[in-house]
Amino acid sequence: MQKPILLALGLLAAGPLTAQTVTDTVSIGAGYANQVYYSLSEGPVHTAPTTNWDLAFQANLYGAAIRANHVGGVEVYDPGVDASAWATVLDTNEADTWTAYYNADTAWETGAFDAAGWYTYQGSGLVIGTKVFALKLGDGRYKKLLIDGITNGGSDPAYAIVFRYADVDGSNEVVDTLVKPDYATQNFIYYSLADGAVVAQEPADRATWDLVFTQYLADLGGMPYPVTGVLHNYIAAAPYGGSGTPPNVLVAEVSDVAVEEASDSGQTYASAINTIGYDWKAFNMTKFTYDAVDSLSYFVRAMDGQVYHVAFTGFGGSADGTFIFTKTLMRTTAADDRPGQSSLRLSVYPNPTASSAVTVAYAATEATATLQLHDVLGREVWSGSVTGPTALGTYTLPSLPLRAGTYLLSMQSGTHRVSQRVVLTP
Repeated sequence: MQKPILLALGLLAAGPLTAQTVTDTVSIGAGYANQVYYSLSEGPVHTAPTTNWDLAFQANLYGAAIRANHVGGVEVYDPGVDASAWATVLDTNEADTWTAYYNADTAWETGAFDAAGWYTYQGSGLVIGTKVFALKLGDGRYKKLLIDGITNGGSDPAYAIVFRYADVDGSNEVVDTLVKPDYATQNFIYYSLADGAVVAQEPADRATWDLVFTQYLADLGGMPYPVTGVLHNYIAAAPYGGSGTPPNVLVAEVSDVAVEEASDSGQTYASAINTIGYDWKAFNMTKFTYDAVDSLSYFVRAMDGQVYHVAFTGFGGSADGTFIFTKTLMRTTAADDRPGQSSLRLSVYPNPTASSAVTVAYAATEATATLQLHDVLGREVWSGSVTGPTALGTYTLPSLPLRAGTYLLSMQSGTHRVSQRVVLTP
């Protein structure tokens, strides 16, 4: 339900927010068939099948991370073949002698291929692949893969990932190119080898989600094991060449404290994406159900600059993949909590809307602020400025000939910046 603009202004002016606890559920389906991307302020924003993709390439112009879909059955091996020997026929009878590599469960930027050291950096943004990899797919077939490299800014196309894959004997070879600027607002570009195409696995805008409910491989005593849990949206490097807010969700875990008594005062906020993870639940061998761990909860500094208290209360297991949890909006992140953040606030009404002529309610930190509207590819479609008091104000965007879809409206005031997603309907 949309709130009237006066209410939005009232919330902006209200100062500290009154804590209100909401119980929510997220289902990733029977057998954990899906993964669900979730915004703490808006709820689920995107759902996609877990087995939809095989490889994920980092979209950051200067990032080189490549992840494999282990949950989808993809296994990554280094058979010891140099990139110059691409024509070598791989003998799968020797697979048990190959070195296996896995994605890290602590950082999005450390994929299976990064752990294997797949490239050398040539300078000026140019990355060259050095190894031929063997992939075992979810259906049991083997493929060989060579990431030729990532082009630099002077190439045509610039910042493109070039790779090839084939059957282990070299037949059915496919060479493909993914141009990173085409996916400037995403964290990763997801690719299906079976379809030879990009898959819309994650939300088109990295700024729209905080958490992903999913299955993933965890490192349990040196052995990778599939677990079901929650990862958060944090990438260390800024999205060079992209637009919008960098993925900077942080999480503090509070243990051995009753949920209703937990406080984030003095807590350490972590960037490790598995800080929530899977171990907030335990399997009850008597009831054959999952129990939520008592006295364990999390404070999440979300993409929108708010602090939420999250506590899990139940889990349905593989029967329905349902997560049950409470979330409490605690406060707006203070300026000294996160560098670059301030009391700058932004609200848009109506949203969704059939027209770009939305009204913006804002609380600026300086007398002048700039506004920018970007599409999902990071292209600026409109910009403007507002001048007025450093308190509450409103501004109405012009009616623009834009297609239906999701856009990102950003406000910059001094050194501070906030963003709000705007959805245009047909």
